[in-house]
Amino acid sequence: MKLRTFLLNTVLVAAVSITGCDKDKDDNGGDSETKTNITAASWKISAATAMGTDILGFVDACYLDNRVTFRDDLTGNVDEQADVCSPTTAGEFTWTLNTAETEMTLSTSLVPGGNNTFKIVSASSTTLVLSQVTTIPPAPVPLEIVVTLTHP
Repeated sequence: MKLRTFLLNTVLVAAVSITGCDKDKDDNGGDSETKTNITAASWKISAATAMGTDILGFVDACYLDNRVTFRDDLTGNVDEQADVCSPTTAGEFTWTLNTAETEMTLSTSLVPGGNNTFKIVSASSTTLVLSQVTTIPPAPVPLEIVVTLTHP
């Protein structure tokens, strides 16, 4: 049960940490193509893997219907839609890109168990893929979580 809860929390944290890989002129979320891509529309989880194994079936429905929106002013919002998680994951956050636009950092973890920084695997105007290596208690084994997001 702890492993499943931690995986679900990590997937949701990753879902809220979306960005793209195209580089323009920006070093912290300014007027780049990456920022334009992620702020154009809301996003939701469409796939999730752990160490290459599909884990989408283990993600609670309340996470799967969430809509994540990133705004141009480097703020964002999680909207829970019809299936609300308990405790809720809805709320506001801030975000930044690193200089190379290969990582994104959030102001807070939106669910327990994850951290705030995510590697950008790939991005397009319709699909965002990001990852985070994390350790799932009680075993101290690093586990890579990869999440794919698309427009609802």
